[in-house]
Amino acid sequence: MSDNSKPKYKQILVPVPMAEHYEVNTIRRQTGTKTVQKHKGIMNPKKVTVEEPIYEYIEEALPTGKSSDTEPDSKKTAKDVESACNALAKDGYKVISVTPILRGVYGHNTKPGIIKKGTGATGYAYGFGYSVTDSLIVLGELVGSE
Repeated sequence: MSDNSKPKYKQILVPVPMAEHYEVNTIRRQTGTKTVQKHKGIMNPKKVTVEEPIYEYIEEALPTGKSSDTEPDSKKTAKDVESACNALAKDGYKVISVTPILRGVYGHNTKPGIIKKGTGATGYAYGFGYSVTDSLIVLGELVGSE
């Protein structure tokens, strides 16, 4: 296949995966034991030496098995963009742009109240919105085409 039959421009669409979602949990972990003296018995108490566990409480981020709604997997995306650029170079193209494609995410909720005050009932409403990079377009131009 000669270079004349290749298109002047070539694009590769690189999807941006979302990172794994983590949930922070506080867990109790045994770190050792200690020897303590306790009183045993009511009528005729005796001192007894026993071993008791020592615990520490730590916060640990554990994967939930779901994807994040807001955090892209930047490391994987960088490797995918690198692979796309290398594929273009191998085919004789030079990268001229990398363009992000965004998508919007939104949510809202309302809840009517049950208490009536003055001129109307109580309640609340909220809404939010943000954008997330959905994919990247890596565009290459054929080297030597003019």
